[in-house]
Amino acid sequence: MDDEAPDSSEPVEDRFDTVFNDSSINHLFQSHHLNVHLGEGRAKWQDYWHPEITGAAFVGREHELAWLREHARSDGENAKVVAITGLGGMGKTTLAVEFSNRCRGDFDGRVAFDFQSYGRNSSSAEMALRSLLPTVCRMSPERVGRLDSAQLHSVWAAATAGRKLLMLWDNVREPAQIQELLVRNPGCVTLVTSRDRFQAEIEIGGLLLELGELPLHDAVSLYRSITASDEAVENIERLAELDLRIPLLIASHAAAIARGFTSLDELLSDLSIVRSGGTSKRQELFMGRLKGSYRRLDHAERAAFRAFGVHPGSSVTAGSIAAVLNCTLNRATDLMDALIRAGLAQRDLTSGGSTRPDLRAYRAHDLFRSYGLQLAERWHEPDPNGRPVSDAERHADTLIRYYKTNLSSYTHHDKDWFAAESEGLHKAATARRSLDNASLAAMVGWVDISLNEYELAQEVFKHGIAVCTEVKDRSGVDYMRRGLAQVALLRGDFDLAAQIFTEVADSRAKVEDLIGEAHSLIGLGYAAKYRGQHDKAISHFQLASARHGSAGQVLGVADADLGLGQVFLVLGFVESAEFRIEQAEQVYQESDDLNRIANAALCLADVKIAKGDAKASPRLLEFCLKAFTEIGDRVGVAETHISMADLATLQDDSASTAAHLQRAGAAFTEIGLVQRAEALRHRTT
Repeated sequence: MDDEAPDSSEPVEDRFDTVFNDSSINHLFQSHHLNVHLGEGRAKWQDYWHPEITGAAFVGREHELAWLREHARSDGENAKVVAITGLGGMGKTTLAVEFSNRCRGDFDGRVAFDFQSYGRNSSSAEMALRSLLPTVCRMSPERVGRLDSAQLHSVWAAATAGRKLLMLWDNVREPAQIQELLVRNPGCVTLVTSRDRFQAEIEIGGLLLELGELPLHDAVSLYRSITASDEAVENIERLAELDLRIPLLIASHAAAIARGFTSLDELLSDLSIVRSGGTSKRQELFMGRLKGSYRRLDHAERAAFRAFGVHPGSSVTAGSIAAVLNCTLNRATDLMDALIRAGLAQRDLTSGGSTRPDLRAYRAHDLFRSYGLQLAERWHEPDPNGRPVSDAERHADTLIRYYKTNLSSYTHHDKDWFAAESEGLHKAATARRSLDNASLAAMVGWVDISLNEYELAQEVFKHGIAVCTEVKDRSGVDYMRRGLAQVALLRGDFDLAAQIFTEVADSRAKVEDLIGEAHSLIGLGYAAKYRGQHDKAISHFQLASARHGSAGQVLGVADADLGLGQVFLVLGFVESAEFRIEQAEQVYQESDDLNRIANAALCLADVKIAKGDAKASPRLLEFCLKAFTEIGDRVGVAETHISMADLATLQDDSASTAAHLQRAGAAFTEIGLVQRAEALRHRTT
């Protein structure tokens, strides 16, 4: 390899924590800090308000609401913090949301974030900020992803400064999770929900509201609001007592009755009389009540409930349930509908719901999901070798196979599927340190790159590298390091990209892996091109073409030709560029790879513009814009607008030139490619 790798004793993967140089990151941080902090110039606040419930069906708790109105209502002068604690399922979040809805007009803005501390995916303050800052500060997730912890908290402080806000930090296990998020501006109110009892005054500087069992008259109202029935009050009260007067259980059983899954008389005969006990005893009894609901399911519905519990995502699709249970999609939908009738699940319509049957989504309270997971861990069946395997292990393995099968043939047509399964995909990929998880991580990471989700790609690639390093799988390590190099290349860190590509190419050459070496050489070619090292770029692309040719990789040869064509175009060899690009385009047309086809079309449009041909370019560029939009490749969209600006310049249309450059800059900014956006800003001035 003839690219010189920068000297560094620091592992190259660790440098991804500061992908851009210090001045670039500081410029990003300082400019945004000023934007959110200065008087009239700061960005308008946008609420991040995503609790799982809306509060629309709220019943009772008037005593607690009155207490909150007295102790937590904004007075415009003092900051107030209240911790609402109690057993899981007592309605802490429901109460907090109802109070927030009743007084929302008192505030400049609201934030609600679920820390999920009692599930499998507990969040930290930093994770909360990475989720909510893109919304409240109108920053792209990619830009937020580049900020370190101190910068995240500084942006949060700047965004909240001087504002009267209502904040709901939901499912917090310990005060340390929220200490740095507390806003003490005059008139601000913070509500914290937790199953753990805080020393609120000492630990978070606030008051404590302990939420106990639901009063009987409220329990009757809750039951009747769901069932619209006129059963005898004493029977409803008896059910409430048997359900420990826990709203979640009462609502679940009422929903099952309302949907005809069971009857009140049947429930009363099934549930045993409960004696009062401490918190741990009540948790035990709570699970016992769920056991009653579980027992009323048939064999297949029980299997569906266990699979529902095992799935790593907070939302579960019908397609993934069908795959795990090895049943038809219609059967999976029927089984999930049965869980809804039993009060153990509900439809997830938070994103509007998909019209695709396989992407129909479901969710449930984390206590229900945890119970399903417990059952799955205890349910064992022998594998073909007679080894007892739990449902949890079997379902997790089956889900990974399902994901890998779908990703192995992934095209832009599968973009909606990937979006719907994204959380499950990423959590499944990083859940265990096994080669199956690592190979899934690699597949997920490359799709992330195609969708410009560089932070997510980096996360899964790093996990895969750690796993492959442990088991001494050099091929796997190199494959995912090449993914990290591609992220660096796309982010504009060409030195880092060249270093990793060089190391991977050398590693692949030692084991005579022609294809792996060739892919890395193409990456090196682009790194050299962007650094202005055109002779090196040509050498890398030519060697990559030879390696791919020897391995019979027609698409790989076309990829190398496309790179050569781009270098020739930069050097002014327009005819040679056109020849190479057209060769690549002809190969791509025989594939179903819209991304490759669109990239070749964009390069051809640039050739036409370089030749002064203003007639052929518009058709090509319109196709590219449509194709990249359909794929979800925002970098492709931005680069198409740059070419459109070049065409407008050729036509002496300065207004269109400026408009296209502005659109390209906005697209680059949205995905955090700040240097490229800045370069376009300088071009427009």
